[in-house]
Amino acid sequence: MKTENIIEIVKHTDLFGELSFKQLLKLFREGLYTISQYKKNNIIYMQNEKCNTMDVILEGELAVQKIDENGGILTISTFFAGDVIGGNLIFSHRNTF
Repeated sequence: MKTENIIEIVKHTDLFGELSFKQLLKLFREGLYTISQYKKNNIIYMQNEKCNTMDVILEGELAVQKIDENGGILTISTFFAGDVIGGNLIFSHRNTF
C-alpha cells in the first residue's frame, strides 16, 4: 500500500484527524511506524498482554475474541479498516489487552 493511501486512512482517526496531509507525510518519512500483515485467524495479541503500541487497521478486519472456560469462542468486538486498536490502552495505567 502506498504511503499516500495509508495517510488517507490514518488522517480519519481521532488521534491524527487534526493533522494535515503534509504533517502526516513528515511523520511517515521519519519512519516511526511499522506495517505488519497478518493472515486470517492469526493471533495478534493475547489477553493480559501489555499494550505498548497503537495500531491502525489499514485493510481487512480484526475480531477481539475471548475463550471461555469450556473452550468456546466469544467475539467481543470487530474492527475494520480505519479503526484504531490500543489507542485507549497505550496511555492507561492498566495498559493490557
